[in-house]
Formats: sequence, C-alpha cells, structure tokens
Amino acid sequence: MLLAAVAGVACFGALPRHSLRSTAYAITHAKIFTLSGAAIEDGTVVIQNGKIANVGAAVEVPTGAKVIDGKGLQVYPGLFDPVTQMGLREIAAVSSTVDFSGKPARSIRT
Repeated sequence: MLLAAVAGVACFGALPRHSLRSTAYAITHAKIFTLSGAAIEDGTVVIQNGKIANVGAAVEVPTGAKVIDGKGLQVYPGLFDPVTQMGLREIAAVSSTVDFSGKPARSIRT
C-alpha cells in the first residue's frame, strides 16, 4: 500500500498542486430542503468547483468526490449566506417584535 502511494506521488509529482485536490464534494443521506418542492429524504447534494452542481434523491456521486455522510442532518443548499441579514430588518420594522426598549445600559453605551 505504501509503495502504491509513493509511486503515485512520483508519477504525479510534476502536476500542479490544485489538480491533485478534490474539487467535488457530496453530502449524502441527508434530509434536503430546497427552495421549491417538498423535502428530499435520504438525498444527496453535489458541490463542484464551489457551486451546487446537483441535488436530489437519485444523484450520482462524481468519481473522486469527498463524501460527507449527512445521515440525521438537514441540509438547506443555497439558502444561507454567512453574512446574511435575512429577517433582521423585518423584525425591527414591527415594534412588538423588538426586545429592547429604553436606553442602553451605561456599560454598553458608545
């Protein structure tokens, strides 16, 4: 086994580093919620080159993809941006949903 790994490194050592890395990922066996339609039980999400390539119950995992077992997890592909403000402005627009009232405590004033 070690010999095969060493031989592989020797044969492919001249290739650029990025060509040896997997650019495909597959999250398998997860409950997937898309923006349209019903939830997909035991589904797969394939991500290639940083973009969602395929979503579904009978999706084929690309050869060489890093597989992530999502059993028992819920996946919401493409829904959340890590810096989203989704919902924050709407909550502040309705006074009954704002938890803060009055002046801020002296210790947090700026």
